[in-house]
Amino acid sequence: MIQIKKIFKMYPKPIWILTLIEFIFISRKTIFNVSREVGDYSATIDSSTSLAILGIACSLICIIQYSKFIKYIRKLMAALIMVYIVAALSFLWAGNIFSILFKATEVLANIYIIGIILILLFQSCNIKQIIYYIIIFCLIATYSEVLAEMVRKGLRFHHTNAYSYSAMIALLLCLGSLRFSLFKFTELKWPIILASIAWVGGTSTASYIACLAGLFLLYSSNKSGLNIQNAIIVLVLCIIFYAIAGDIIYSFIRAGHSEAEMQSGTGRSVIWEAAYMSFKDNPILGSGFVIGERELGPKYGFDFRQLSAHNAFLSVLVNTGLIGFFIFIRFLYKWGIILYRNSHWNVLSTILLPIYISIVINSAACPSIGSDWGPISSCIYLIIGVSFMPTKKNIKPRPQYKNSK
Repeated sequence: MIQIKKIFKMYPKPIWILTLIEFIFISRKTIFNVSREVGDYSATIDSSTSLAILGIACSLICIIQYSKFIKYIRKLMAALIMVYIVAALSFLWAGNIFSILFKATEVLANIYIIGIILILLFQSCNIKQIIYYIIIFCLIATYSEVLAEMVRKGLRFHHTNAYSYSAMIALLLCLGSLRFSLFKFTELKWPIILASIAWVGGTSTASYIACLAGLFLLYSSNKSGLNIQNAIIVLVLCIIFYAIAGDIIYSFIRAGHSEAEMQSGTGRSVIWEAAYMSFKDNPILGSGFVIGERELGPKYGFDFRQLSAHNAFLSVLVNTGLIGFFIFIRFLYKWGIILYRNSHWNVLSTILLPIYISIVINSAACPSIGSDWGPISSCIYLIIGVSFMPTKKNIKPRPQYKNSK
């Protein structure tokens, strides 16, 4: 099993303190989550809001304590931070100043805390320990959501793109690390099992497709990056396998959804229609961060109450218009380009590139970046931060990892 005591000893105490702050945020959206009416932006102080305020306050204290890192984090994650600065400024034309600034502050606090964690990790740990930390973090986020869902709805897995998403990230990171021999299978056996259970148990078609796309890219790569010849071979094998077992694969991907649900994005088509109408009304600046997408149903007379547009790209278009959308696309472009370039000489980037592709694909069904903060978001911020963090060439840390135990 995963030896918790050994994991705690593996990392310095400041990293665990910062992780605890992140868990405050995670628990407020999972264990202590409070359901509210869509369109209710009143400053209600409940368990969820109290934890958010506590998390932001603790984050500000840590940001002041580690102020020497802030300039570097701002430079490292500038493309992502800019997305949320524009989001924060949307109160200037959308109103709802408290709600917008509160939500934007929560996101930015998480980004900076994740940045501080990564700097401390790179200062005190080797690459294997850094990867293992991210895997454990993703599993904490995943099973916080799993347990919260089971308490609320019963002791079984429930359909969601929440914990299946963070589990997908952990699973791809595990398999990528094994693919390039950064770990032995025995070291990642239980993380793989736990991640796989949650990934499958969430019955999320988007997570299934995104993960399969990531696996395709992963096994088409070698230590010199993406190999076109390998990609063609893997693609041919996939086509042959699909021809033989297509019905089984399709029934797995459908995960119990009806044909009508599959054709409408499992019910998202109405939400996306409202999002398009909102974008047409405010194409340049949008309707305000978070506020815009939460008002979609009531504002346009649709019979649904959802907290998001169920699509990161539509969320950005609805919330901050074309201006925010271009900044968001610029961020995704810079993130992808740096991973692709570094993958030719850096095994870590080769592992992260398929995860990047999976995140972008999954974002078409779940606005985990570019919108309101959620537990998945912090997992993605870790991947983003590591992607932009300068690392040594040709990483082969196994001997160093053994000595560090």
